[in-house]
Amino acid sequence: MNGISAQGSVIIHSAPRALLAHVEWTIGRTVGYPVSLDWKPRKGSQGEFRAESEWQADRELGAALASDLRGWASIRFEVTQQSSDQVEGYRWAFTPALGLFGAQADRFGNVLVNELELAMILNQAGASGIELQRLIRNAMGEPWDLELEPYRADSWDEPVRLRSIG
Repeated sequence: MNGISAQGSVIIHSAPRALLAHVEWTIGRTVGYPVSLDWKPRKGSQGEFRAESEWQADRELGAALASDLRGWASIRFEVTQQSSDQVEGYRWAFTPALGLFGAQADRFGNVLVNELELAMILNQAGASGIELQRLIRNAMGEPWDLELEPYRADSWDEPVRLRSIG
């Protein structure tokens, strides 16, 4: 990683107690220094915890975090990278049932679907309007949003700030 050029957040929506230290270790290894998250029990869920942190680092950190965290198949998480004049925004979401979703996002968090993706969707859907709707919803990350929405409703305190050193 080459320096601070991007910022974003990582939200662990749910992780079992047995994986909390492993998730912290994975994030720490990715950012390059030890990380200690402020884990909160999930409301109405026995043995599951959530945490959120903001990060500032180079533009590759968001993708690296999402890639490394997806190795823990029993957690649910989102990683965002905020859009700026120098950096494109991105959003990654992971659920055990759906796997990893990633897409470019604008400064308001809207998923952007480019013309090549739309052309591929149109080609795959053929004449089926139902299939067209399904493919567009997938391209926007709707299945991940629907699955993560109940987890987003949980409240948490101020996030811990992660900063790249070097």
